[in-house]
Amino acid sequence: MAGHPFEPKFGIPQMLAWRVQAMYPDQEVVLENLAVPGQSLREAIQCLQSLTVRPHLIVLYGGHNEFLHRMEECINTGSGPYDFADSVLVKSPLIRLLHFQLTRLHVMRTQFTARFALIDRHVVPPMLAPLRLRRFEQELTQLARYGQRQHIPMLWYVPAASESGFEPSRSWVLPGTSAAVEQELTQLWQDIRALMRQENWESAADRSREGLRQQPQFAEFHFRLGECLLRQRQPEEAQKHFAQAKDFDGNPVRLPRDYQQLVKSVADRFDIGIVDSESVLRPFTRLGILDRTVIYDNVHPTFRGFFLLGRAGADAVFQKKLLAPTFGEPRTVSIVTQTEAAQHFEIQAADVAIAQRRIANGLRWLSLLRSDSQGRMQAADDWEELSRLIESGEARPGERGIEPLNGD
Repeated sequence: MAGHPFEPKFGIPQMLAWRVQAMYPDQEVVLENLAVPGQSLREAIQCLQSLTVRPHLIVLYGGHNEFLHRMEECINTGSGPYDFADSVLVKSPLIRLLHFQLTRLHVMRTQFTARFALIDRHVVPPMLAPLRLRRFEQELTQLARYGQRQHIPMLWYVPAASESGFEPSRSWVLPGTSAAVEQELTQLWQDIRALMRQENWESAADRSREGLRQQPQFAEFHFRLGECLLRQRQPEEAQKHFAQAKDFDGNPVRLPRDYQQLVKSVADRFDIGIVDSESVLRPFTRLGILDRTVIYDNVHPTFRGFFLLGRAGADAVFQKKLLAPTFGEPRTVSIVTQTEAAQHFEIQAADVAIAQRRIANGLRWLSLLRSDSQGRMQAADDWEELSRLIESGEARPGERGIEPLNGD
């Protein structure tokens, strides 16, 4: 919702405001974007405290960052010789604050400086997973009730994430798996990667299935099987495994399906308008798989992705008549094209170059979360090179793999 990597010029809110203005030409549409990159749903709700006027519509696109927050509760600190003092120290507000800040720093340092193995534990211990999911539901419910009490209509996006264009960060094994079996799985993964380099997709797919028979939740095997199935022209089956690779990721930087379902279910319970982002983007991809044509990295849309999501949001505002109780029936407006949006917001080749450099920088940071960083680093280099081609005048949007600004 903040618009990265096209902020501050373009994003979902800008598209929405533009189209709503066309629906209500006699009104002045004022947009206030409270979104901050990296914030959690809890922080997004807290942003509402900064409002100085009562809004006529609140739009939410949130959830991808939930596993970047409250990670201090996931640390197993173990026991020590001074545990007896905890019951006394915990009563001090200063000690609690210091503990929270130091623990958070430790979590962040661990996340971005540790050397991860192919097989690692899930960042959220199994006993905490239901609690964190329930907390997410409670926060969604809190936001929904706020809108209900204040008589403010809402529009919620069910977040989408890249499927074929972004590898899972971490894979984990079932409890009780021996070290010997883990070594066998690691060797199996290496064999699969070797077969893929030889473009032996059938054998690599068979070996990936072999790994999944042993460990059905192993994200890396799902992702590699998806890649092989794509090469074998089986996109529907590939999409299923890409989705499972996302959902089983042990260090999620994309919203898992159970969290997505909660956005839908809470919105349905409170009759809140929703935009299913996956359903919006999927028809505009070549094979029906969310790839780099609509999402740059893990979650950030391309120009086309933002355009489609913003346009779909405007359609939802019109169809559900979200503003009709206050402003009357919306005027029917023409369907705008991507070309018209680029012209209206004055998106130039230079903006695309800047966006791609921002994405490249982000991918380099995200590469630190994987044991094998080569894929993400290569993707970062690819986006960097495309930016260079634009800046040097060697290519324009729509050429040499650079996303186009024009389109219907």
